[in-house]
Amino acid sequence: MPQPPVQGAPGLPGAPMQQDQMQQLQGNLQLAPVDVKQLDGLSGEERKTFVGNSIYASIQRAFGDKAAPVITGMLLDE
Repeated sequence: MPQPPVQGAPGLPGAPMQQDQMQQLQGNLQLAPVDVKQLDGLSGEERKTFVGNSIYASIQRAFGDKAAPVITGMLLDE
């Protein structure tokens, strides 16, 4: 049975993405190592900014310039 589309195709936030496309992109998403000890001294917006700065470049490489800010923002809002 086919998988339902997943929201958020690269470059087109909200556009349907097939499950196999999502799995392919996930394989391309390589996050840089982050020293999470730095998070201990941060809270609120400082913490959110640190996390956003840590993941943005990887998301941009995997999903492109248009989708990177949207995806990063969605992840930080949760």
